Amino acid sequence: MAAEASSPGVPAAGAAGSTGGRRDGLWLLIIWIVLSVIACLLVALVWGPHMPPGRQSSSAASQQFDITVLGVIATPVIIGVLLYFGWALAFWRQKPGDETDAAPIHGNTRIQATWITVTSAIVLSLAVFGTYELIAPAGAGAGEGPQPIWKPAGTVAQASFDCGSATAAPTWKPGTSNILQVQVIGQQWAWTYRYPQFGCFETTHLELPVGEPVQFNVTSLDVIHSFWAYQLGVKADANPGVNNVAYTTPQHTGQFVVRCDELCGIWHGAMYDYGKVVSDSAFMSWAQSTQVSLASLTKLLPPYALTYDPTVLSSLGKVAQQLRSPSNIVIGGAAGCFPVLVGWAAVKGTVVIPAIVLFAVIFLWTPPHFWALAMKFRKDYAAANVPMLPVVAPPAEVTRKIVWYSYAMVAATLALAPYAGWIYCMAALGLGGWFLVEAHRLHDRVRAGVAPAGGRRAHPRPAPMRLFHLSIAYLTLLFVAVAVTALLPWGRW
Repeated sequence: MAAEASSPGVPAAGAAGSTGGRRDGLWLLIIWIVLSVIACLLVALVWGPHMPPGRQSSSAASQQFDITVLGVIATPVIIGVLLYFGWALAFWRQKPGDETDAAPIHGNTRIQATWITVTSAIVLSLAVFGTYELIAPAGAGAGEGPQPIWKPAGTVAQASFDCGSATAAPTWKPGTSNILQVQVIGQQWAWTYRYPQFGCFETTHLELPVGEPVQFNVTSLDVIHSFWAYQLGVKADANPGVNNVAYTTPQHTGQFVVRCDELCGIWHGAMYDYGKVVSDSAFMSWAQSTQVSLASLTKLLPPYALTYDPTVLSSLGKVAQQLRSPSNIVIGGAAGCFPVLVGWAAVKGTVVIPAIVLFAVIFLWTPPHFWALAMKFRKDYAAANVPMLPVVAPPAEVTRKIVWYSYAMVAATLALAPYAGWIYCMAALGLGGWFLVEAHRLHDRVRAGVAPAGGRRAHPRPAPMRLFHLSIAYLTLLFVAVAVTALLPWGRW
């Protein structure tokens, strides 16, 4: 009794919800409501417009709205937890000498019923909200597989295309129900984009018109990738042999980032580029000009399809012919020349005479290079039943063709001189003379050991590998000369 009298401000044990006459529950509720209203308005009106991924497209705007709604819902919960924690630290600390336990709370039907009702309502409401937000923006920018369930209202997808023609009229125009289709092709480690409604050209540049629905057909040539156009709110896995469809409608012009969001190998982190959303007129101008400039390359691409199998060759007869023919290096060597054209087109957006000349240089360089190697390993090719020219033709005929191709190759290098300048021309003449001298020496060594009637032995050391190694140094130095002269501020005609 004396202790109670001397401490009138300390509540008796078991008093809950108040301290010294203060109604803690009511104060907590009032403060929580005020803070929650203020914070929810700040989240919705101030922070919400800056939420990722922005509003550059319909799917991005939908995702930003969803994240803002979830932020508003989470805000009162976070405030309630922090407020309760802070209030407990400030007012509900254990008093000195007070070792009593708090009153146990159990069997409160009202609290149990309220908790079950509120949490069930929240979960069911979020389920309805999430379902609507998935359906309304046509899949919310996510891949829907080859048979999409939700499509942009009022649009139809074209099914057949005229590919490979520079003069074919575009089959898509702004403001029509025909949805623009863009095929996204993933490969280690780059994205390429094919536009089937504009002659099926393929490019490394992704451009889209503002205000027009877009259908992305996403696939892969090798491993699993994931196409992620961040600011557009589009993300779809790129699986080999699968067409994964995603939809969006760009709403604002500007640049956006494209990344691979699936670990796909050692250079996964470098697999990104940038796309652009432009006006309708700018897009049509770009698409039509690109269709014309890349028409020659488009003809070399496989027919447009929703998926591609890189392990199946469409021209197996031609491949077999390459293996059976002594001219296999000439027939198949063209494949090794295409990186020049592809690289030039990727950087410049077109193919011009200098690129074709460089293609010809590598094409004519390949036979002397490989025939010299095949002379050294003639027995190995013969054992493998591969009819390389040195296997089926006399050595003198092989070296004679090496000399012919060498002259043609040097002439092709000089055809680049009007475009590269006099410094390159001097380098090409010097390197070409070096190559021709060694080609003639190989031919002379072989002829010196072969009598018309076959009465003399072949030259004991024709040394074809000298020309093989020289050819590697020759091509390297020639392309170094091309690169250096392109960077020099002088040396032109």
